[in-house]
Amino acid sequence: MNATSPDLHGWREIAAHFNRSVRCVQRWEGNENLRLHRHTHARGDTVYAFLEELDAWQGLDRAAETNSAAVTKKRNPQ
Repeated sequence: MNATSPDLHGWREIAAHFNRSVRCVQRWEGNENLRLHRHTHARGDTVYAFLEELDAWQGLDRAAETNSAAVTKKRNPQ
């Protein structure tokens, strides 16, 4: 893991990295195990991320889509 400071700070920067909306990235965190980190403060949390972890997550997501498509083709050949 990257021991230096985070690459992306806040929802907007993280969303811009994926070229998606903030809400979409928030859903990914909750539903698809997008790896983000938080600094907890008295008035809420600050979200940050490391590019290496985001790119690894994105690679896993793409691999799952490819495997899913292959299984669907085997079940429903045309």
